[in-house]
Amino acid sequence: MEESRKQEEISQKREIEKRVHPKTKEDFKVLLEELENWRIKEVQKVKGDGGLSAEEKQLALKSILDKETELLQTIDKLKIVANKENKQEKIRKFLKSMSDPKLWLRSDQRFTEVHTPFTLRAKELMEIYYGLKLKKVTIDERLDILLNTKWTIKE
Repeated sequence: MEESRKQEEISQKREIEKRVHPKTKEDFKVLLEELENWRIKEVQKVKGDGGLSAEEKQLALKSILDKETELLQTIDKLKIVANKENKQEKIRKFLKSMSDPKLWLRSDQRFTEVHTPFTLRAKELMEIYYGLKLKKVTIDERLDILLNTKWTIKE
């Protein structure tokens, strides 16, 4: 009983996190579906309210449209942020996979890590990449990074 409640809390927190910080296409699809459902309900409320004049209905529909536009802009901003984060994560994974040592299976079913010239070079280039991305470095540190890049490229 206690365990199932904890699982529900964890899944609920995950769902909230997906809505606040969406990352995948599915997360954005859920947000857009929820927005559409909200819009439909609000329009039905306005059209079903007989106490409103035609002019008041127009104003209410306009405010719904304004709110929907604002929410769509927010979703687009979240998409831009997610795309940047996903791109950086993809680059990081790629550089890491290129620079990781190769694993060779031995006859005793254990693995041996082998650093090849390619993995060593990839590791060096990965370190240069991250060095060039650093923002808060002194002028001397930046010059060292650039000189290291220059000599590595000349090789």
